Amino acid sequence: MLDALAGSGVKALVFKGTALAYTCYAEPTLRPRLDTDLLIRPDDVDAAARVFERLGCTRTLRTEGQLVTHQFTYVSAQHGLNIAFDVHWKLSDPQAFADLFSFDELEREARHAPALARAAQVLCDEHALLVACTHRVAHHYDHDILLFLCDIHLLARRLGPSGWARVSAMATAKRIRQVTLRGLTLAATLLGTPVPDGVRAVLAGFGGCVSSEEPSSAYLETGLRRVDILRADLRALGWRNRLKLLREHLLPAPAYVLRSYGQTRRELLPFLYLIRIARGASGWFRPLR
Repeated sequence: MLDALAGSGVKALVFKGTALAYTCYAEPTLRPRLDTDLLIRPDDVDAAARVFERLGCTRTLRTEGQLVTHQFTYVSAQHGLNIAFDVHWKLSDPQAFADLFSFDELEREARHAPALARAAQVLCDEHALLVACTHRVAHHYDHDILLFLCDIHLLARRLGPSGWARVSAMATAKRIRQVTLRGLTLAATLLGTPVPDGVRAVLAGFGGCVSSEEPSSAYLETGLRRVDILRADLRALGWRNRLKLLREHLLPAPAYVLRSYGQTRRELLPFLYLIRIARGASGWFRPLR
């Protein structure tokens, strides 16, 4: 798949589970994962989709929009196995993390991973560590998932003094100090991850206020709900995009709604939208952890 994308002029970075399996773990099978995450440039979205479809992959049902999501998923059925590819053009869906790093920013320091594939490029250790710390919060709401803490532990052990200095500087510049400190602290508590005291001090914000400066710190609050995430997303956007995001949440594309309910009759759409809103309303106010 990576060779096919490269052959069509689509540059892709492998990140998260699959990348770490081939760079941090003694054996790739020691890092279980359900899919392979790829990051591409936003301008390459259509070209990448054509590659997946040309190779016989099936696009999974997923809501679409410019703000509500920044990825699509294709599944390749091979020898009775479903191989899933999550293709991102931004790192995360939540606005607090979506533009954390651009593709070009990550690609400049990416490195080859020949054990994975000839064309495979993965994030450098410092970028990978920050992505690992934010991913467990942005999409898994600060749950103590051991797998993600193992990722953080193994990445942290690869860093030297200059690497730690870069992590501290980038976490400060990107306003993710609290989120980064949270992941490292949990890894240190459960796995004995060696985190330098100076790094802890910088991330804790000694000498300065952090919480008011970092919108991402909202994801660490107890009782986090989807409506709180929506509020954080809306605060990060201008008025026009706020209305657009609300519309994408409430009124996704008609084709998506029809497929979600197994229908083809467009005259049913008003009722299907109402059903969708009514059924999903309570979930927005339920604590995520």
